[in-house]
Amino acid sequence: MDKKYGNSLKALFYITTFIILKILLLSCGASTGINFSTEKLEQLKIGVTNRQFVDSELQIPYSKEKVSFKNLESTIYFYNYSQMPLGSLKRIDKKEFYLEFMDDILNGKLFNYSFDTSNDFNLEKRDKLILNQSNKQDIIALFGDYNGEFLLPSNFLNMISKDEYAVNIPEDADKVIIYYYSYLKKVTSSFNEFVNHKKFLLLYLNKDELLIKVLFDESETK
Repeated sequence: MDKKYGNSLKALFYITTFIILKILLLSCGASTGINFSTEKLEQLKIGVTNRQFVDSELQIPYSKEKVSFKNLESTIYFYNYSQMPLGSLKRIDKKEFYLEFMDDILNGKLFNYSFDTSNDFNLEKRDKLILNQSNKQDIIALFGDYNGEFLLPSNFLNMISKDEYAVNIPEDADKVIIYYYSYLKKVTSSFNEFVNHKKFLLLYLNKDELLIKVLFDESETK
């Protein structure tokens, strides 16, 4: 057999195999991480639930990490599952759950689910919020149920946002409620490269649950 002809057949074989594998992955919905149950997530109470309950009642997290920032130490549990929708080449959806513990007590939690649009929110509505007047119920009435809450201080803010968001905290801030939506978006000019599309709204409340500060961002990063 002619060597060039043999090389051409070999190249054709590899290309065909790659295309078949790609089709199979798309038809099956390629996934990564561990698909975790959300059945008991609502039972977790900020400032009350301890790590022993989480370790015994929830699945083993995808990862655990000790975090230290400005001499503040905490432990983060991360549950992660992502999947490419059937037939899609442009998007990978994510199901994520974060827990922060301080001294083995739950200090914060955040849930993200992008497989449907129910977890999405409209950032433009933030203009209707009024500092020192809007309260927690006003926020929920405007945006729907929030998907994250953290007592302050917390190491979690500098993990999902920029460091200055975790540093420049109002003195009378007691907690942060979070609206968060994230998925992987295909880079138009690339064959297989994705970027993380992330949108969040951080709302700082005082002990009376009045809004005292608003931070937000929507960005795409590798």
